[in-house]
This record gives sequence, C-alpha cells and structure tokens, in this order.
Amino acid sequence: MHFSTTLGALVALAGAAFAAPAGQGGFSVPTDDGFPAPNADQLRVISKIADGTLSNAPPPPKLNESSHVLFQLVAYNELHEVAYFDSLIYNISNNVKGYEFKNPKKKDEFLDILRTVLAVRLSSFPV
Repeated sequence: MHFSTTLGALVALAGAAFAAPAGQGGFSVPTDDGFPAPNADQLRVISKIADGTLSNAPPPPKLNESSHVLFQLVAYNELHEVAYFDSLIYNISNNVKGYEFKNPKKKDEFLDILRTVLAVRLSSFPV
C-alpha cells in the first residue's frame, strides 16, 4: 500500500510539473478528444488517426492485488508518452528553436506520423 500511495504522489507531482509553464508553453492533457475517456464519436476519430481500433478481447476475469501497482505504472507511462508526443508536436508545429524543418513537406509528413503515434497512445490509455 505504501508503494501505491508513494506512486500516486509521484504521479500527482509529475502531472503538476507537466501542467506548469515550460519554455514556449506547458503541457496539458488533451481534452478536446475526450481523453482519457472518449465517447464513441471521439473514439472513432482517434481510431482513424491511429490507423486501428482498440482490442475487442475481453478483460481478464480477475486481477490479483499486484496488478493494481502494475496498472498504475502503465497509466503513468501512458501519461508520460502523451505529454512527450504532445509537446513534440507543439514544438514542431510552432517552429520552436531546434525543432524547425527546412522542408515543409517533410515537416508535414513527420507531424502526421507523430499525430498517429499520439492517437495510438490516447486510444490505448487504461481508463
């Protein structure tokens, strides 16, 4: 339980750090797509961008106690990846120093790839 409480505190602190202004802007969890619990229409849009859908396999019938910590770590990792790719997309889209592209076509192609990766991260987030 102590580990779980400590992990929860670390996740809260990390969330506060991502939300704080940094450089050209801080990170905030995207909300226009329903993250972390999109409705059916939002999920269709995310699935289209992600080039796939969520698994339709049934969840396990029961999780043991150690699985709670595992899912907390998975959730933390997913939030970190969402923050990373969202910030990277922001920096490239806004030509932040060090993130400029000389070729606009390559920039657009790369942004499309990053948006697909972000959509995959958002659609697979454990709710």
